[in-house]
Amino acid sequence: MMRLPVASNNMATVGYDEAIHMLEVGFKDGSIYQSLQVPAGV
Repeated sequence: MMRLPVASNNMATVGYDEAIHMLEVGFKDGSIYQSLQVPAGV
């Protein structure tokens, strides 16, 4: 999955995997949040 940098106080990157409908958010503290079953239009 390719993650793109974002301008945010807390988030560092955001990515989306269309094959498994997963949204991934990387935070500046190094933690990663993954959410499944996210529609592509979100």
